[in-house]
Amino acid sequence: SQQRVSSTSNTTLLKPVWFHAASLGECFSILPIVELHLNSHKANTVVITCSSGSALSVFPVLLKEKWSNRATCQLCPLDFPTDVDLFLEVVDPCLAIWVESELW
Repeated sequence: SQQRVSSTSNTTLLKPVWFHAASLGECFSILPIVELHLNSHKANTVVITCSSGSALSVFPVLLKEKWSNRATCQLCPLDFPTDVDLFLEVVDPCLAIWVESELW
């Protein structure tokens, strides 16, 4: 029984953690949290999505330099449900964290 629980937990941890930060500023604001997570969970990866072209032009290069292939960035506007559905199907994250610096 103990072995089965451990096996399930390890499988879950291998799925990526998903951070969604809409803007370039929000992407920069999560870097300390991403770093803490990746340092604490050596086998885990992070996927950061954004809705901003400026974030998409800066962040993939920065993440690759800092964490090689353990952290990636891609476009995923949350206001397009079919894109989000496809993203969830392909990436299958174990946890989702949204950054929201503006409340409407």
